[in-house]
Amino acid sequence: MAVMAAQESKLISKRVKDCHAILKQNGVKLGHNPRRMETATPKANEAWRAKGRLTVDKYGTLIVSLRDGGLSYQKVADKLNEMEFQHHPENQGLEAMKRSTSTRRLKARKSRDHEYELF
Repeated sequence: MAVMAAQESKLISKRVKDCHAILKQNGVKLGHNPRRMETATPKANEAWRAKGRLTVDKYGTLIVSLRDGGLSYQKVADKLNEMEFQHHPENQGLEAMKRSTSTRRLKARKSRDHEYELF
Protein backbone atom coordinates (compact mmCIF):
# COMPACT_ATOMS: atom_id res chain seq x y z
CA MET A 1 0.00 0.00 0.00
CA ALA A 2 2.87 2.37 0.81
CA VAL A 3 4.42 1.62 -2.59
CA MET A 4 1.17 2.58 -4.33
CA ALA A 5 0.96 5.82 -2.33
CA ALA A 6 4.53 6.75 -3.29
CA GLN A 7 3.80 6.00 -6.95
CA GLU A 8 0.62 8.09 -6.85
CA SER A 9 2.56 10.96 -5.29
CA LYS A 10 5.08 10.86 -8.15
CA LEU A 11 2.28 10.84 -10.72
CA ILE A 12 0.60 13.84 -9.11
CA SER A 13 3.91 15.70 -8.97
CA LYS A 14 4.55 15.00 -12.67
CA ARG A 15 1.06 16.21 -13.65
CA VAL A 16 1.48 19.43 -11.67
CA LYS A 17 4.93 20.11 -13.17
CA ASP A 18 3.61 19.44 -16.68
CA CYS A 19 0.69 21.79 -16.10
CA HIS A 20 3.03 24.53 -14.80
CA ALA A 21 5.23 24.11 -17.88
CA ILE A 22 2.22 24.54 -20.20
CA LEU A 23 1.06 27.61 -18.30
CA LYS A 24 4.55 29.12 -18.43
CA GLN A 25 4.69 28.54 -22.22
CA ASN A 26 1.38 30.40 -22.53
CA GLY A 27 2.74 33.38 -20.58
CA VAL A 28 0.75 32.85 -17.39
CA LYS A 29 2.50 34.23 -14.31
CA LEU A 30 2.11 32.08 -11.22
CA GLY A 31 2.54 33.10 -7.62
CA HIS A 32 2.23 36.28 -5.60
CA ASN A 33 2.48 39.59 -7.44
CA PRO A 34 3.84 42.13 -4.96
CA ARG A 35 3.35 45.05 -7.37
CA ARG A 36 -0.37 44.44 -7.59
CA MET A 37 -0.63 44.23 -3.81
CA GLU A 38 1.30 47.50 -3.39
CA THR A 39 -1.37 49.36 -5.35
CA ALA A 40 -4.51 47.36 -4.51
CA THR A 41 -4.17 47.19 -0.73
CA PRO A 42 -3.80 50.95 -0.10
CA LYS A 43 -6.75 51.66 -2.38
CA ALA A 44 -8.92 49.14 -0.56
CA ASN A 45 -7.82 50.46 2.83
CA GLU A 46 -8.59 54.03 1.80
CA ALA A 47 -12.04 52.97 0.58
CA TRP A 48 -12.79 51.40 3.97
CA ARG A 49 -11.48 54.48 5.78
CA ALA A 50 -13.66 56.76 3.64
CA LYS A 51 -16.71 54.62 4.37
CA GLY A 52 -15.87 54.75 8.08
CA ARG A 53 -15.51 58.54 7.98
CA LEU A 54 -18.94 58.85 6.38
CA THR A 55 -20.45 56.70 9.13
CA VAL A 56 -18.74 58.75 11.84
CA ASP A 57 -19.86 61.99 10.23
CA LYS A 58 -23.43 60.78 10.07
CA TYR A 59 -23.80 59.01 13.45
CA GLY A 60 -20.84 60.14 15.56
CA THR A 61 -22.49 63.22 17.07
CA LEU A 62 -25.63 61.24 17.91
CA ILE A 63 -23.60 58.50 19.59
CA VAL A 64 -21.60 61.01 21.63
CA SER A 65 -24.76 62.83 22.75
CA LEU A 66 -26.52 59.57 23.70
CA ARG A 67 -23.48 58.42 25.66
CA ASP A 68 -23.20 61.81 27.37
CA GLY A 69 -26.89 61.42 28.22
CA GLY A 70 -26.03 58.34 30.27
CA LEU A 71 -26.90 55.50 27.89
CA SER A 72 -24.67 52.46 27.79
CA TYR A 73 -22.96 51.52 24.54
CA GLN A 74 -25.43 48.65 24.12
CA LYS A 75 -28.39 51.00 24.64
CA VAL A 76 -26.91 53.35 22.04
CA ALA A 77 -26.56 50.41 19.63
CA ASP A 78 -30.17 49.42 20.32
CA LYS A 79 -31.30 53.00 19.66
CA LEU A 80 -29.47 53.09 16.32
CA ASN A 81 -31.07 49.78 15.38
CA GLU A 82 -34.50 51.17 16.29
CA MET A 83 -33.72 53.99 13.87
CA GLU A 84 -33.14 51.23 11.28
CA PHE A 85 -29.44 52.04 10.87
CA GLN A 86 -28.74 48.82 8.97
CA HIS A 87 -31.63 49.31 6.53
CA HIS A 88 -30.49 52.65 5.11
CA PRO A 89 -29.21 52.17 1.54
CA GLU A 90 -25.99 54.08 2.23
CA ASN A 91 -25.17 51.67 5.07
CA GLN A 92 -25.36 48.53 2.97
CA GLY A 93 -22.36 46.37 3.71
CA LEU A 94 -21.96 47.92 7.14
CA GLU A 95 -22.57 45.77 10.14
CA ALA A 96 -25.71 46.54 12.08
CA MET A 97 -25.07 48.37 15.34
CA LYS A 98 -26.18 45.36 17.31
CA ARG A 99 -23.02 45.22 19.34
CA SER A 100 -21.82 47.74 21.82
CA THR A 101 -18.32 47.38 20.34
CA SER A 102 -19.45 49.05 17.12
CA THR A 103 -20.77 52.10 18.91
CA ARG A 104 -17.71 52.26 21.16
CA ARG A 105 -15.43 52.32 18.11
CA LEU A 106 -17.48 55.02 16.39
CA LYS A 107 -17.48 57.16 19.52
CA ALA A 108 -13.71 56.75 19.91
CA ARG A 109 -13.21 57.71 16.29
CA LYS A 110 -15.47 60.73 16.63
CA SER A 111 -13.54 61.81 19.73
CA ARG A 112 -10.22 61.44 17.88
CA ASP A 113 -11.54 63.44 14.93
CA HIS A 114 -12.76 66.16 17.31
CA GLU A 115 -9.32 66.35 18.96
CA TYR A 116 -7.74 66.86 15.53
CA GLU A 117 -10.23 69.60 14.70
CA LEU A 118 -9.14 71.56 17.79
CA PHE A 119 -5.61 72.02 16.46
